[in-house]
Amino acid sequence: MKELEVKILEIDKKSTITKLEKLGAVKTFDDKIVAEFFLNQEKKKIRLRKKWDKNILTYKIKNIAQNINSNTEYEITFDNYENMVSILTNIWFEKYGSSKKHRISYTLWNIVFDLDKYDWIPRLIEVEAQSLSDLQNWVKLLWYQMKDTSTITEWKLKEFYKNKK
Repeated sequence: MKELEVKILEIDKKSTITKLEKLGAVKTFDDKIVAEFFLNQEKKKIRLRKKWDKNILTYKIKNIAQNINSNTEYEITFDNYENMVSILTNIWFEKYGSSKKHRISYTLWNIVFDLDKYDWIPRLIEVEAQSLSDLQNWVKLLWYQMKDTSTITEWKLKEFYKNKK
């Protein structure tokens, strides 16, 4: 599946949720997410994620796009998390990081809105769509402009706020 996404940093949770609900978005998730990140010698990355009672393995291929994160994403769910970690480490993947956050997700048509809160980073929203025009339109419907968005990765986001302390 191809996804296009941008982040809007330092949002107000209450007003953003109010906007989403007025637009007709439906809350689909509200809980913590734990993830581990793995890398092999060829710099291929895999993410393992625990989301409610689901274990999800994700492999992303980054596509070239200006001012937008564009990825082709492959996901599978699996039963035994520890076994998957063993499989990855036995086929030359090394764990290089982990992450914990609280996520509130809303969906409207084929658009996903993820409000994320890391322990020490202000709340942000990630808007994810399958087309550039949808992405641009939904950013505007949240009363933002594309110039207000960011394509910062989770690791760069953590660096950025660590340096602001």
